[in-house]
Amino acid sequence: MAKTVAIGYQDFEKIRKKNLFYVDKTAFIREWWENEDEVTLVTRPRRFGKTLNLSMLEKFFPFGMQDARIYSRDLQSGKMKRTETFREPIR
Repeated sequence: MAKTVAIGYQDFEKIRKKNLFYVDKTAFIREWWENEDEVTLVTRPRRFGKTLNLSMLEKFFPFGMQDARIYSRDLQSGKMKRTETFREPIR
């Protein structure tokens, strides 16, 4: 069954729950996390997915998140081996 393109959606959770089509940018999370930068400036043109990327980050790193499977199934980040997990954040 063909997926509907997620044009105009800025909430990662809604896109995943509605099973909409979008370009998988979850590899960005790993790259960003491993750089260990204190500040990240994301400069991209309008309509390039900046807000959606922030929404995606929020879903991967929220406090008290109970179930991340809906967000990571069939994405690049969900295909990492257990030895390739993100380091724990400093609290």
